[in-house]
Amino acid sequence: MTALKARPRAADATRAATALAVAADILSREKWHPLRNPLMGAIDRAVGYTPGKGGVKAEAVTLAAWDLLCLHLECEWAGDWERKVGRTQAEVVDALHGAAAKAAAS
Repeated sequence: MTALKARPRAADATRAATALAVAADILSREKWHPLRNPLMGAIDRAVGYTPGKGGVKAEAVTLAAWDLLCLHLECEWAGDWERKVGRTQAEVVDALHGAAAKAAAS
């Protein structure tokens, strides 16, 4: 997956912004780890999506949230961003909050 060149549809962007904010709250309470408790897992849980078992609409929201996060971070793949050596939980939570705020304001 790569970052989008354009934002998701308005309805998806609104749901995705909410998912990003909820994922930030989840990772504020839990110990974030790029392999054991990564960003995408928190976004999936925020939406109630289970990969391979969830609905198409829930999956679309998680993908839109991921794309908005990539746009916010100005990166192609947020997984690489979160795996950078020295990345902190605070940076991850701040990135999620920042992407949510940016998406909600647009």
